[in-house]
Amino acid sequence: MSKPTGPIVTTASPCTGCGVDNPSVARFCMACGAGIGPPVTPASGLRFVSVIFCDVVGSTGLATSLEPDRWAAVLDGYFSLVGSLVEQYGGKVEKFIGDAVVAVFGVEGHGESAAAAAVSAATAIGHRTGEYARGLGELLLGDFPVRSAVASGHVAVSGRTSSFVIGSVLNRAARLQQYAPDDGVIVDLATRLQLQDHFPLRAIEPVTAKGFAQSVPAWIVGPAGAPAPGTGTVGRTGLVGELAARIGTAAAATGPTLILVGGPSGVGKSRLVAEVLDHCTGLATAVLRCPPAGTGLGLLACFLFLEEIENAARQGRDRVDVTVQLTGASTRAEQAPAQDRGELGRALTAALDRLRGPGPLLLVVEHSEWTPGALADLLDELTTTPGRPVVVLLVGVSAPEALADRGDHRLTVPPLGRADARRLAHRLLAAQHDTSAADHSPSRPTGTGVPGHDPAPPTAPAPTASLAPDSAADEIALRAGGIPRYIEQMVVLRRFAQPGDDWAPPSAHAALGARLDRLDTGSRDLLVLLAAAGRDLSLEDLGTLMAPDRVAVAAADLLEAGLVESADAHKGRLAPAFPVVAEVALRRLTRSETADVHARLARSLEPVAERRPAVAELLAGHWEAAHTALRGVEPGSDRTARAAESAVTAFGVAARFALSRGRPELVLTHTGRARALAEADRAQGADLDVLEAYALGSQGMPRAALERVERVLSDPGRAAPAARIHARLNSLYSRTYLTGDAPAVPDDPHYLAAVASPDPEARVGAHLYAGLQSLRAGDHPAAERALRSALRSADGAGTCLGLTEVYANLAMALVNGDTPVPAALADCERLHQEVAGSRLLGSATGVALALVRHMSGDRAAADSAMDEAEGGLRDLGQGTGAATIAGWRAVLAARSGDWGAAADWWTVQGDRCAALGMARQASLSGLQAELAREASGEGRSGGARGGSALDEVAVPPAEAWAEHTVALQALAVRALRADDPESAATHLDAVVRHLGTVRGSGAVITPLLCSAVLARRTGLPVAGRALTALRRAIKAKQDLGVRAP
Repeated sequence: MSKPTGPIVTTASPCTGCGVDNPSVARFCMACGAGIGPPVTPASGLRFVSVIFCDVVGSTGLATSLEPDRWAAVLDGYFSLVGSLVEQYGGKVEKFIGDAVVAVFGVEGHGESAAAAAVSAATAIGHRTGEYARGLGELLLGDFPVRSAVASGHVAVSGRTSSFVIGSVLNRAARLQQYAPDDGVIVDLATRLQLQDHFPLRAIEPVTAKGFAQSVPAWIVGPAGAPAPGTGTVGRTGLVGELAARIGTAAAATGPTLILVGGPSGVGKSRLVAEVLDHCTGLATAVLRCPPAGTGLGLLACFLFLEEIENAARQGRDRVDVTVQLTGASTRAEQAPAQDRGELGRALTAALDRLRGPGPLLLVVEHSEWTPGALADLLDELTTTPGRPVVVLLVGVSAPEALADRGDHRLTVPPLGRADARRLAHRLLAAQHDTSAADHSPSRPTGTGVPGHDPAPPTAPAPTASLAPDSAADEIALRAGGIPRYIEQMVVLRRFAQPGDDWAPPSAHAALGARLDRLDTGSRDLLVLLAAAGRDLSLEDLGTLMAPDRVAVAAADLLEAGLVESADAHKGRLAPAFPVVAEVALRRLTRSETADVHARLARSLEPVAERRPAVAELLAGHWEAAHTALRGVEPGSDRTARAAESAVTAFGVAARFALSRGRPELVLTHTGRARALAEADRAQGADLDVLEAYALGSQGMPRAALERVERVLSDPGRAAPAARIHARLNSLYSRTYLTGDAPAVPDDPHYLAAVASPDPEARVGAHLYAGLQSLRAGDHPAAERALRSALRSADGAGTCLGLTEVYANLAMALVNGDTPVPAALADCERLHQEVAGSRLLGSATGVALALVRHMSGDRAAADSAMDEAEGGLRDLGQGTGAATIAGWRAVLAARSGDWGAAADWWTVQGDRCAALGMARQASLSGLQAELAREASGEGRSGGARGGSALDEVAVPPAEAWAEHTVALQALAVRALRADDPESAATHLDAVVRHLGTVRGSGAVITPLLCSAVLARRTGLPVAGRALTALRRAIKAKQDLGVRAP
């Protein structure tokens, strides 16, 4: 057959609505009717684009060899040529730098085709400038080679007509072009990932580029290396069978059938169809993969399709598969026989009829959203002409408008489910790991890990992420929303990207970014709010952030577009469809816009955080994000300082809440983030010191806690009364644990300031301080009164510092005071119930509950409560609490008469305290263990362990009644072991008298019990006095659980 002749229609930029090429004279799209006009530069902001940097090789020598006017004429023609080619492919010249040209693609929303259009333009420039140079003849007197690089990434777009984009992607393109071959093109990773199979690419060694800390992976457009093996589809078995069955049914029909296979970009439609075609044997098949919109090659694709079909018919083949390789394709387009659109369509129809012969034909058009106009006309005719057994399979995000509503069958390929997405990610990561292991072998190139992609550079950087493959697969599957192309690209990015790089898939930035550009302002605003919120929001929440009447309309638009999902349909809550959507939306914001959106979210949360402290972490995160963004554009401004102050305040609230929930590690995280905000003032710094002291103390690090509070107490002018009194409390705790030396301070100024303060947290601290001093002095009823006052001060004041200590010590004051056991048990049960929502407070009150249950005679319930308290403290990582629990288990054992078990538990407590650096408490526990061993009879038999604890016994002052009592008892044991019962009796008599000064019958029962057991060993009258005092205390307390000797 002779090839039709006639002029090839010159095309303008493709329609941005449907991608169809149109004649240059057209003002409306011939396919969808959308208006066609000069591209409009969008408003200022960030956009994901592809940039060409094209430079003349050896220009300095050329400029030197030519007269200025001749060189100017050469450059004028060159600039005009490059500018026209850039415009032809849908780009825009951004600037001229000497003889270099910078062009940008994607500013006007080409979406995924921008990278392909840029590379097409760059290859055309390389070819056409050679022709241009040869045409200059004697004017040039030499070669005129050019090198081009295409890099993709985010740029800031301004309204200027020149130099209208700014960003590091321009620098990357400029550096890369130096490594391109003459008249050739080099691309970076982000561009390479977007090109799919439209270009042959060859990997080179990573480029060491000036200004870039790490080497830059790069590929040359040209002959490709061996492709990495594909991974096939995952989770598509049912769809493969369904589509194959539909094609089989359609092929058996007598007329045409149109099947539309749709789904989001990158969801795996082409890969699904490829598997289906393997099942369609015996069926004449023609496959055309349309070139991307913006490459201007729609008619060439149709011509090449026609050419391949004719070749197949001549060779007797019944299958044709055409992919337009875009390298040099523009030259083919110029050399192709000219023909008009209608004539080309008729020739294609005739060729397809010859290919199918007497049987049916399966015609597959992939990337149907880019269907050229001539082919769209043909498909319209084929699917409306009766009697022609043709199955037309349109595969793409969308179909030409004339066909979109006429599909006999529709099959939507959904995103992968989470399990299948994880399987795909894991498979790709495993393949990447295997190829990475071979990087050191120069004979075995390394694949990028993307199915069908060419090998990666043999010396490519190792993965920067530290996640293990399983956790990495989980993270990738979660972020990608089940889109296989995004999963594949994130696996590659995980290998090549450096810390701080954008890890969102380039195809997502391009495709989703173009979709965002088509949204109205209200819909974009709502999506950004959802993305920045980091959680689902209700329509009511959104109504406080933007005009309520816009919320419903915008939400409906976003739901229809598939950019958001209903997180809770019953409550009307919305969230981004998947994390990458949020990442793309946020990445397009300028720093100022980012600050504004986070400040809006923060202000909406402030009244909520006052009622619900759990929200404070979210509030702090938004103020922190606002501050980070502002610091990049308004360093040192009042606005930046206010954001920092608000963030520090919110982090303080969040840290208090974490402290109340027994999460010391989270407290330190919050305070660390707050300290990173340089604008934090001295008072806020003091608050952070106190919070860290509480957290460090609960983790068993009293020295570190003491260091924090000493900073506050040494500079009281920088701290509010609340911070000062809680610093004083922490100093008391830490010194007691470390040295036992924490005497009361008469007229303590920190205490007096807190008492006079209107701040509830200061008053809580003051009452707690008074209660602890009373407990230390042995006045348990006074301690109970002070601690009840602390609890009343905390009522309605939110999350207060010291609240855990208030509850724990109040419950213990009830156990150790004079309140009879039935009443004390009821009070402890009530306190325990009040704090049921807090694991930490539940554990703190649970210890006292265990003791009072034991006093009531219910030992099983006592053990259960102690087990629960210990489990809670262990799970919360409370090192100090775990040590304390061991001591109270020793008390329960002693009360039950099992002195051997008591000795073991006090030994455990001593070991735990020693490991935490709590030397004083470790020493005290060691003495108590010796007392218990002596009481058990083990000490007198010579089997005592750790007798060295008795070698040096220092007697604390009587004000520290508990430690004073243990020291006197230790002296008695030492005397007993020295066979000096008189001295032992003297010490034990001093103990009985000393305990008689303690106000609190519950507190003295266990030490009197120990003294009575030891006193019996003396055989002297002190035994009777000790036993009498013990029985008196048991009766006053109504203690049913103690086993008296």
